[in-house]
Amino acid sequence: MFKTKNTRPWCCAGFEGNYQRGGHRGAGIVVNRALPDHAFFVLQFRAVEPGSEKEVSGPPHISVSLVSDVGMQFCPWCGTNLTEFYGTRINDLYRPGLAIETA
Repeated sequence: MFKTKNTRPWCCAGFEGNYQRGGHRGAGIVVNRALPDHAFFVLQFRAVEPGSEKEVSGPPHISVSLVSDVGMQFCPWCGTNLTEFYGTRINDLYRPGLAIETA
């Protein structure tokens, strides 16, 4: 686990704003854990609000992604190394159930 000496709670306003949007329609940041002390950061895109996925319909032969996750190591807005900056706050930032679960 990385330790951080940062006194700022967020690396930048872009990261903070998108973290707050995590789990809602549109783009957002999700922090997930592989282990209690190891986080991975995800830029997530949701087509619809959670809970309304069953209302989306279309031709049965067309696949539609309602949620997509893209892993990231650096903040896309300011370039900060996310694991180093948020290393001691992993448990505070973790929100179970927002990231796409993989089998």
